[in-house]
Amino acid sequence: MGGYGSGRWGWHRKKETAEDCRFIDAARWMREKILQEGVIRSGWCRWMDAETGAEWASIGYEVSTTNPLSATLRLRYRFTETGESMDYVIRLETTQANFGGVRWWFICPLASRGRPCGRRAQKLFLPPGGKYYGCRQCYDLSYACRNGTAIDRARERARKVQLRLGGSVSLFDPFPLKPKGMWWKTYERLRAQYERYDTAATLLFQARFADFTRRL
Repeated sequence: MGGYGSGRWGWHRKKETAEDCRFIDAARWMREKILQEGVIRSGWCRWMDAETGAEWASIGYEVSTTNPLSATLRLRYRFTETGESMDYVIRLETTQANFGGVRWWFICPLASRGRPCGRRAQKLFLPPGGKYYGCRQCYDLSYACRNGTAIDRARERARKVQLRLGGSVSLFDPFPLKPKGMWWKTYERLRAQYERYDTAATLLFQARFADFTRRL
């Protein structure tokens, strides 16, 4: 399948950060049973204002994984500012997990200079001004550098859990597998801590983005 978009996304006026974007997360969708083997499933992902509870963004999804060799995710959403509707398909792939089962990945649908990206990605991002969800590398997203914010503190705590388990410093990388010799009880406790911090950062980001949207 060809990629969407071309060039180096000239809408950028500054280097965006991942925290400025909406995103979908394959690991979270696995936990929420959206991504599973052998299913055809549809629904909506909604972003809510943390203060008022009002919905400020949503995307429709259709997941088809009945054929592992041609698993797909279809995304549908509309930009309220322009009225433009988006409807496109993203390929899905799996890799074997060391602790059993499979890990799901999005395949970035973007293209640059006529060449499809095709990277496996745990998260796909939609920056301000973007049309399609794509990987961090394609959108040249930087890491957050706003010191002292609640979002930064939550993400730093999540990062420390990853590093303790031998994982990457990047929160965009998959959560690390259980280190050899570590008790499963300890590993699950650390995973639960990571998910609390990651969820807190996501909710704080959603509140900030909703406030930014209201100001627009």
